Amino acid sequence: MLADQLQADLRQAMKDRDAVRVSTLRLALAALRNRQIELRQRPGESSLPDSETVDVLRREAKCRQESIAAFQSGGRPDLAEKEAAEFAVLQKYLPAEL
Repeated sequence: MLADQLQADLRQAMKDRDAVRVSTLRLALAALRNRQIELRQRPGESSLPDSETVDVLRREAKCRQESIAAFQSGGRPDLAEKEAAEFAVLQKYLPAEL
């Protein structure tokens, strides 16, 4: 499942000391846990289906895109670059757009 892949990639990113991937994957996993709570599932019970996981990741990616636009219009290219790096990490887990 996709959530299991996120967990495995988080462990690998921690071993590689890749701070951007670690923080992005932690935020994505937290969003997934929050969605489980919204659906009244227990975190250890069973993970979300892949379709629901992709929806959560799409929402997270959309937030990053909006942040990039806001930071660029606000004259903060450093923060826009950080958000762009996080967006690139999330894109790896999303299906290709048509």
